Amino acid sequence: MADNLQDALKQSIEKIQPGNRLQKHHILIANRDGICLYSNKEKGKDISMGALLGGVWQASVALLEINKFGVNPGLKLGFDDGENGFCVVAIELAGRPCYACLVFEDEIAPGAVRGQLKRWCDLLADSLESWSAPVTRSGYLFKDVTDEEIDRLFGFGGNECRS
Repeated sequence: MADNLQDALKQSIEKIQPGNRLQKHHILIANRDGICLYSNKEKGKDISMGALLGGVWQASVALLEINKFGVNPGLKLGFDDGENGFCVVAIELAGRPCYACLVFEDEIAPGAVRGQLKRWCDLLADSLESWSAPVTRSGYLFKDVTDEEIDRLFGFGGNECRS
């Protein structure tokens, strides 16, 4: 069993490969915070793309809420010129909201690849539905740290911020 969602997702993708048409394009899956969990190409851009992906999705949802539209779990976000662009779909992996993005170039049928992305994401979500992180941890970032030490490390420590 995988120790984290990223490894669990990688194991699922090894079993449930995206179709050839999807594989020729850049596929990126990020969590709600924009952290890249999977990418099939261009590792150098994944951090920026993941962060932007999370932001553009959250901004789009905010636009829906401002206009009092309901947020439908089947929503897709797309931006293209007919053959080049990207598509984003929401995907819930092990109970955690995530986003899958397909960046496509020279695609003669963007609607077809958007549908394929959604179906592939649904298969991944189903395969990870019962996965959960292990209860025990193999290590801790800090050992024997008191609350006062945490306050000193991460707190302001003075009265200068109080009014």
